[in-house]
Amino acid sequence: MSLRLFWKITPKHKRELLLSVMGPIEQKQFRKIVEGKTDLPKCFSSRKAIFIHIQKTAGSSICDAVFGVSRVGHMPYSWYEKISPESCENYFTFTFVRNPWDRAVSAYHYLLSGGAHKRDEKWAKLFKKLFISSRK
Repeated sequence: MSLRLFWKITPKHKRELLLSVMGPIEQKQFRKIVEGKTDLPKCFSSRKAIFIHIQKTAGSSICDAVFGVSRVGHMPYSWYEKISPESCENYFTFTFVRNPWDRAVSAYHYLLSGGAHKRDEKWAKLFKKLFISSRK
């Protein structure tokens, strides 16, 4: 029996229980495995380069400029090591980082505006609470 079929026939409450003990990155990796999406992005193979996209570091613009696509996902290097160790050894691997203070200010404004996802709501509330209490 395939993992995908096993996952589909497992009752929803048991799937949710399993996912609940995983962190967000592990959940994302697990879903990719279940969906059979464990190949290196084709744009990486064609350029012989692996880009580790760190959020809020102009990653979409970099992907577009280097690979001609706007998204490759936000998977950690360890994911690529697991799915394609040979590529990790032979391909140029790069990422971009950002000044931590600039990143924090950007995240603050992003969350104050409501963020982009439902999961951003709790962080937005926390940021607002911290900001308001620090101004007293």
